[in-house]
Amino acid sequence: MLKDRLVSVAVGCLVVVGLSAACSSDSDGGDDDPAKAGTAGKTGGSSGSSSTAASANGGKGGSGAGGSGGTTHEGGVAGTGEAGSGEAGGDMGGQAGAPPSLVGGAGAGGAGLGGAGGEGAGAGGEGGAEAVSCNTVRAELLGPIDAISTGSVEDISAPGATSITLQVDASAGGYMAAANNPYIYVTLAGKSRTEVTDLSADASLDWDIALKRDNLRSNGGDSGPGAAEVAILDGADFDAVTSAAVSTAAFDADSFVNAATCEPITDAIGKPLTRFDGWYEYDGATMKLSPANRVYLIRDAHAATVYKLQIVGYYVDVSNGMGGTVSKSAVYTLRYAAL
Repeated sequence: MLKDRLVSVAVGCLVVVGLSAACSSDSDGGDDDPAKAGTAGKTGGSSGSSSTAASANGGKGGSGAGGSGGTTHEGGVAGTGEAGSGEAGGDMGGQAGAPPSLVGGAGAGGAGLGGAGGEGAGAGGEGGAEAVSCNTVRAELLGPIDAISTGSVEDISAPGATSITLQVDASAGGYMAAANNPYIYVTLAGKSRTEVTDLSADASLDWDIALKRDNLRSNGGDSGPGAAEVAILDGADFDAVTSAAVSTAAFDADSFVNAATCEPITDAIGKPLTRFDGWYEYDGATMKLSPANRVYLIRDAHAATVYKLQIVGYYVDVSNGMGGTVSKSAVYTLRYAAL
């Protein structure tokens, strides 16, 4: 009795297959919207898996259906669909799905041998979800704003000083508005703000450091297209640091996205972990930041000059509009000199 019922089901499926090419109530094979990609294959198969910087394999076809090829992602090759097994005693296997001829295409599903002697023709499962690129992760970390910072950069160096002192307003509209305001970009040689947005800065060598609130970046590695690198000299005396320190210093560029996995590398509060991490100490009693006792060596974006740089302050007093003053945060005082 059970055998007869299985044969009946198999024959019924073949009839439906002949009419609709799928023995399923859901004929939609997937969604092209990247936001919805990667859901299970709708007709006769499950979804394929995705991987970063590699190919996504096609889903395995079910009910005698071949899987479709996976979508090609960054640096990858589309996977080949895997043939499904036949139902009701049919032979396993079938022909493998053909690979796509174009990048991003889907391989055709292979036909499995169906039960009761018939060929299954159900559609294979869709490919896996679109891989998340490292650029996407980077953008999520930085939250780029397509606007130029309105923050000021002022040279407040003392007359005759052997070093430059800049006051850089990186307050970005205040703590609560920072997500909607861009970084401020500074050229050390020019002692000024560079007129770039967060987006155009990614193609510019006209800035050396970028600042927003307590986060600092240099123009190299994951932070920018330049050759900037930073070395850290903990406990060093600014005036005592000479060019001799350059040959033994451990320079490195910003790296806050794992190139192999595209996983973000962040500090304790989720901000990009740059070479300037640890520049401050936090006082829980006053809830204020104070610069750590260290000197940075920084190669500029062109790798032409090395500067010694020290963060001297993070607050300035500004008018409160009532004849007094109030402390404003994220206005840096930077001291630096070329070596």
